[in-house]
Amino acid sequence: MANPDSMAADEVLRRQEVAKRLLEDPIMIEVFETADATLVKEWRAATNLEAREAVWAKITGLEEVQRLLRVIVSQGEYIQERLVQEAEAEVRRQHTRTLAQARHGLT
Repeated sequence: MANPDSMAADEVLRRQEVAKRLLEDPIMIEVFETADATLVKEWRAATNLEAREAVWAKITGLEEVQRLLRVIVSQGEYIQERLVQEAEAEVRRQHTRTLAQARHGLT
């Protein structure tokens, strides 16, 4: 998976939007739920350890796909918060400069 530290903020946010859309898409939700239910049935019906382990690997793979999508969403949320904090800090700096200039002009 790509490292968000090496991406521009807009790319991280674009990826967040796509991942969030996938996680919230009714068809994708249905696909994940159906695949999970099918795999659990296969796991329960498995008659030997090898078959169970193979199905378990598929289940964990499916969970990993969902986890990675949630990570991408979280990365975007982090970037959004950081951008807000940076904007707020810039507003405070500008306000401080304006006050300093106003005081300087008054003295």
